[in-house]
Amino acid sequence: MKKLIAILLAAVMAFALAACSGSGQATTAAPDTTAAPDTAATEEETTTEEETAATTFEGSLWVGAGNGEIVFSEGVFPVEGFSGEIHQNPYVRALFIEDVQQVMIVSLELVNTPEDVINEIKDYASEKTGVPRDNVWVHSNHNITTPHAPEDETQRSLFVDNVMTAAIEAIDEAAESFKPAAMGVIQGECDANINKDIELNDGWYIGSNPDRYSDKTMTVIRFDDAEGNPIGIYYNYGMKPTTIDNTGMKDNIRKISSDCTGLACTMLEEEFGCPVMFVMPATGDQQAKETTTYYEWDAAANEAKKIELSVEEGIALSDKYGEMIAESASALANSVECNMNEVPVNVSATDFTFANASGDGEVKVDVSAITIGDIAMVGLKSELNAITGHQLAEASPFKYTLVTGFLNGDQKYMPDDEAYEIQSWEFKRTGFARGCAEEFVNVATALLTKMQKSAATPGFKAGAGNGEIVFSEGVFPVEGFSGEVHQNPYVRTLLLEDTQKAAIVSLELVNTPDDIIQAIKDYVEEVSGTPRDNVWVHSNHNITTPHAPEDETQRALFVENVMAAATESIDEAVASFQPAKLGVATGECDANINKDIELNDGWYIGSNPDRFSDKTMTVIRIDGEDGKPIAIYYNYGMKPTTIDNTGMKDNIRKISSDCTGLACTMLEEEFGCPAMFVMPATGDQQAAETTTYYEWDAAANEAKKIELSVDEGIALSDKYGKMMAETAIELVNAAEATIDSAPILTSFTTFNFANAAGDGEVAIDVSTMSIGDEIAFVGLKSELNAITGSQLAEASPFKYTLVTGFLNGDQKYMPDDEAYEIQSWEFKRTGFARGCAEEFVNVSLGLLNDLKAGVEHKADKAAGERNANKNYEVLDIAGMKWLVLDDRDGKQLVITADVIEKMAFKAAGGDTTWEDSDLRAYLNGVLYDTMFSDDEKARIEETAITTPANAKYGIAGGNDTVDKLFVLSAEEAAQYLEGSDYLLANDATGAPAWWHLRTMGEAKDVQACVTVTGEIDLHGPNGGVTNLEGGIRPAMWIRKY
Repeated sequence: MKKLIAILLAAVMAFALAACSGSGQATTAAPDTTAAPDTAATEEETTTEEETAATTFEGSLWVGAGNGEIVFSEGVFPVEGFSGEIHQNPYVRALFIEDVQQVMIVSLELVNTPEDVINEIKDYASEKTGVPRDNVWVHSNHNITTPHAPEDETQRSLFVDNVMTAAIEAIDEAAESFKPAAMGVIQGECDANINKDIELNDGWYIGSNPDRYSDKTMTVIRFDDAEGNPIGIYYNYGMKPTTIDNTGMKDNIRKISSDCTGLACTMLEEEFGCPVMFVMPATGDQQAKETTTYYEWDAAANEAKKIELSVEEGIALSDKYGEMIAESASALANSVECNMNEVPVNVSATDFTFANASGDGEVKVDVSAITIGDIAMVGLKSELNAITGHQLAEASPFKYTLVTGFLNGDQKYMPDDEAYEIQSWEFKRTGFARGCAEEFVNVATALLTKMQKSAATPGFKAGAGNGEIVFSEGVFPVEGFSGEVHQNPYVRTLLLEDTQKAAIVSLELVNTPDDIIQAIKDYVEEVSGTPRDNVWVHSNHNITTPHAPEDETQRALFVENVMAAATESIDEAVASFQPAKLGVATGECDANINKDIELNDGWYIGSNPDRFSDKTMTVIRIDGEDGKPIAIYYNYGMKPTTIDNTGMKDNIRKISSDCTGLACTMLEEEFGCPAMFVMPATGDQQAAETTTYYEWDAAANEAKKIELSVDEGIALSDKYGKMMAETAIELVNAAEATIDSAPILTSFTTFNFANAAGDGEVAIDVSTMSIGDEIAFVGLKSELNAITGSQLAEASPFKYTLVTGFLNGDQKYMPDDEAYEIQSWEFKRTGFARGCAEEFVNVSLGLLNDLKAGVEHKADKAAGERNANKNYEVLDIAGMKWLVLDDRDGKQLVITADVIEKMAFKAAGGDTTWEDSDLRAYLNGVLYDTMFSDDEKARIEETAITTPANAKYGIAGGNDTVDKLFVLSAEEAAQYLEGSDYLLANDATGAPAWWHLRTMGEAKDVQACVTVTGEIDLHGPNGGVTNLEGGIRPAMWIRKY
């Protein structure tokens, strides 16, 4: 969200100062434009004429653009036939766009960009602007008249320095020019390109073929500021910069040039006074109509002959076609109307694996997409042929679909099906098996369709639904439940949208198994388009429902019953989705009490009016287009435990939704719409009376558990359910639903904290969601104590901060500091060390403060969340599961499915390599000797191990070794596990764990690792040195039986 645009220029000018003087990491989330009117009044006296003009240009789109000239040092040359002579220096250009989400496109006029440079650019762009690293696209336009990164170390270092200098200049300029913008898009034709596949007598070569397909479409996107001046121009046209090509290489007289597309950019920049970016689309079989290099049939020699014109002739052709491209682009840029200033940006990515060309393995193909309003940009590392780009555009649900080749890397050609049939030039140079391009179109189209469904627009909308969970007879008996019902539990769903979509699904269950959580997320995404990460699945910890049974038949019925109610609820929410308004009201309800009581020998469960309880009830009322409620959400610090486990020992428990469920039902009867209860910070809270509590038995000199009857429990449930409903009804009637604009922002992070036993760590997921300027939800898998929820609300920048416990899982109690001091009931049942609740507050406040400033933090997955998106054969060796990574020559490479234990790479710390690490000695000594049987040892092969240098930092991997057991290198982890969720690993407690790689890290005293979120980290663990204890996942080659 953005601040008043009346203070735009002051905010932009202050950006650089804030970046230097703030907390260290600059963010350029666009300022908030929804501040209250009195804020604007305080700025009136200092508002300049220029700022006043800006106030008339309101919208949510912000754009910045920059360029930087790549000036190669003399020391880079000679290389690849380049002597150092220059025709026209290449550029790096950056385009920074925000509307809901932030993205940056960095385009380099290079033949390709090395991975270390790509990563440096991503790191710098993210640090400078706050754009999430995954939202930074680094594109090479495959300009042949620039060198690859030299192999010589000194030359390479200069090359990287020169490129990064230009990239930093471009990114800085884009950040500094970042301002409110309007955009327009236009298409036209340019007749500069041609298909380059020609058939000669003995096969297919490079030439000019007007009879084969070329896409003549040029797409221009223009971004203007408030005064109508261009900020940046982007153009996409099916011709790669190869007019000059490699000519002059054999004589070492090649000249550095940006070729025809670069000349066009320069000409357009001179005309419009702003950076202009060319992006290479599907150009595998496309080139300029004339180039310096082509083939002809030599009848005398009876062979194809390569024709190569001079460098000067190539430059003349570059000028000719550069001017032609610039002329078309100029006409389009001058014709387009820049009238779109609310065009939500969405970013997504996926990947697939496909057989390689040689048929002996697979290749991972990354598919990335950015959507900006009705424009879709689809990126990949390869070059598609033009027909594939056309097929994708035809299949896409977006009006404009633009391919970006050589994105974040270089995987050469990905030819279309016909290219394999005729064995074209691209076919001879591909690394992919036939059909890969067609699969790319399928995957990309599915991704774009999913993104279109999830596309959200400004303006608040909502829908709600409920579904009754009716358990089948076959679920029972289970946990003392005979099957008798007091009141069936429900699933309730709330769908929300304003600039992005979100959903809350609340189940009146004691907890929700992970497979049901994942199925609900999948279904919500499928039918509503809500991004999976924005689907919150909450259990309200209703004790009078069973856990999922262990018996397979009972469990299947349980899952079926819950999912039937969930899908009914979700479907109803989708069907009722409409423009809406919301209002908030708070009041007090005296139904709850602190449940921690001190008896003679310690702390137990009871009713303690002297300890803290938060009596606040918060109600959110959502009205539909007719002004009547379509949804009610209420949050109150009392979990549904009035009936509790009473009747368990006699197997006479009754299914019930308890007091909170009764209150929901009464609200639904009163207002005619779904009413959802969400359990907040209730670890030490309950109804003022419950069926189960403790008293001191003086005669027995011990604490005695008191348990009332089931019917008494139901009476208490009715009493406190009605009490809650009465308060909630008053608040719903008091809430004025007048807010029709409440942009939704979401953030997620994970932190690790010591476990209660002190022998490991637990990963804690923290989810946040803000709705407008006043409401924030904070979710976690645990139950906080009430005082922690109150502390978080007090410190939060939002007026209403509502905790959601048991979100997307169940991690039991997370007590506050005092609970550890007194050793309360929650302390005795926690899995976390002291201080975890306080750290949760700190982490949550970091996310909330950023949300208030309009900055989101996203993650692909929660730590430890594993999806079965890639299959491995699983073996049982030494009593544990091992994944088969490779299978050849009668041998298999295997790795443990999870972390088996933890230790330091080198206990003493300091410089090391795999060869002299303690980890290597332990694996091939104690672990080998004690873990495996004699028969298993007989299968384990001695393996020659080479550890490559760190690909990013260059730290050497040390001498080769011969080992029976080893850990993977970074390259092996990427080769075998990247693209699967088995990069994620859990420790023996089930908590996510980072694990060792044998590749060294950023220095000789740090080793690379895989993080708790499943990312290969070449830097090494945060603050890491080799004496940090990390997870061990042994690998080995074994003989097959």
